[in-house]
Amino acid sequence: MLPLSSWTTSLVVIALSGVDARPVDTNITSIPTANNSSFQISDLTNVTAAAQSCTDIKQCRTMDQIVVSCLVTILACVWFAVHRNVPAPKPKPYRHGNVFMQTVRRARDLILDQRESAIVFVVALLAPEWILAWALRQAIAAWNLTEKLERAKLEAIKTQNKIYSMVSRLERDAEAVAGSSDGWGMSHAFLAVMGGFLFYDGHGPLRPLSPNDVVELVRRGHLVPPTAEEISNQSKGDALSKGVAIIQTLWFAMQCIVRHTEDLPVTSLEIMTLAYTVMTVAMYIAWWDIRKIPNMLLDYLCVLSDVDNRGTPDYHSIGERITNYVMGMQDRYVDLSKCKRVPTFWAGTIKFDGKPFKYDDRTFGETPKLDGKTDGKTIITDLNIATVATIADKIALFVAMVFGAVHCMAWYSEFQTHLELQLWRSSAITIIAVPVAFAVGYIVAVMIDDHVDFDIFLLIGALYTPIAIIYVAARLILIILSFTSLRALPAGAYQTIQWTTYIPHI
Repeated sequence: MLPLSSWTTSLVVIALSGVDARPVDTNITSIPTANNSSFQISDLTNVTAAAQSCTDIKQCRTMDQIVVSCLVTILACVWFAVHRNVPAPKPKPYRHGNVFMQTVRRARDLILDQRESAIVFVVALLAPEWILAWALRQAIAAWNLTEKLERAKLEAIKTQNKIYSMVSRLERDAEAVAGSSDGWGMSHAFLAVMGGFLFYDGHGPLRPLSPNDVVELVRRGHLVPPTAEEISNQSKGDALSKGVAIIQTLWFAMQCIVRHTEDLPVTSLEIMTLAYTVMTVAMYIAWWDIRKIPNMLLDYLCVLSDVDNRGTPDYHSIGERITNYVMGMQDRYVDLSKCKRVPTFWAGTIKFDGKPFKYDDRTFGETPKLDGKTDGKTIITDLNIATVATIADKIALFVAMVFGAVHCMAWYSEFQTHLELQLWRSSAITIIAVPVAFAVGYIVAVMIDDHVDFDIFLLIGALYTPIAIIYVAARLILIILSFTSLRALPAGAYQTIQWTTYIPHI
């Protein structure tokens, strides 16, 4: 006789499949034939094979294990792999009012703190390539800023040594102020780009420093980089969480590849999760040099007049706003002097002379040394915001096409209905085609703008808005189908790779 659990499992399968039950042969070794069937369902082979292949739990995995593994990996991809900008400093604890009002205010502050994280999470879930473009813009800005910070530090050392050359003690102090032993690296540049340096006064934080502000303060000897020991102490927890996320992501990807090579079915949910790992690897590369460094308190180092506070342009239309956000050029519209923290998707892509970038302001050439000579190497000395956005968008759009192509691995997967199969295929093709549509739309808008007196931002916004809506709809369809397809998995989907059972994993 079959155990009670086997009968229960059979009844659940019947209920989910929406079929009529007939008497079941209690002999587990018997195989139903065309004339003597246990179930009148079209996929009889899969049900029988599932009963036979999962008699040994060591050779199988459960539905819960499949779902948990995918959800943990997706969480690692869209939460732990994303480095959000430095949050606003926490306000001073409330000491006035009754206990109830203090609790309400603390709860409000907690919700506001998590709101930014929730926004980034949703965007990373629905449009991970846009998060990748943001990461690439920050990486390019940090790379460009690193050289400028080192050059500013050398200028500070040279200036301080000239001023205090007559007093040896002050000369040593000048070298300490300029940070001669600790250089400015990519980690420090990322900190500046992500809003980690703040102005403080006696009452609290005033505003974040822009990359240009940081360069100017370093040049004047008012700002020193955190030491390597400080960075190491502050980044231990961050390195641990990043390491665990990387291991989980790579482990999941390896399992999917091995299942494919051994001709074992890979569920649609696993394929969608595998696509996220492609984006995650690219994000890790872009954000690799980020470390967790505390905000720098500058109340005793400088005053507000030390840096340039120039105005910023305003949006003239909703189309201009949409276009700049889609293309990643919204930084030039941000006035940090009016902010308590940098915006959520701030990338620090502003020109380092205190002025916002202009579209036609492209300064390429040789990098001069402090004495005005060049080292003979031709590199980019200043990237304007359009150039940074273009480079980042091109890379992100290419990775986005790979992201969509991964979903095509389920092209011949088994779905419950033909409609679901067609929806999956069309949505996967849409994910691949949208990056091309964005590029073509931009080219068309530029060509029209060259011949017709028209607001190019409004035109690009009109082209991009329906494309973005179609893309989000396709992403939602893929997410929904990834879970609904779990109700009718083939028998082989429950089979596990034997050697993985000896390694602890999620």
